[in-house]
Amino acid sequence: MARRPHTNDLFELFPDLPWNRHNRSPVDRVRELQRHVDATRERARVNIERQRRASAQVRAALSARRRR
Repeated sequence: MARRPHTNDLFELFPDLPWNRHNRSPVDRVRELQRHVDATRERARVNIERQRRASAQVRAALSARRRR
């Protein structure tokens, strides 16, 4: 008896699925990755700046408290 082909690829099993991630070219994948990297760097820059401002506020509050 012939065995049925076994696959776990849902896009092969259900070709009507709306989006196939694996059809992107390597160049597109690199661009997408670079967009993620850029977005992460921007979030990190914003968070670091926020932390610096908060630290400066705490330092200012503590130094004002010591002067009393």
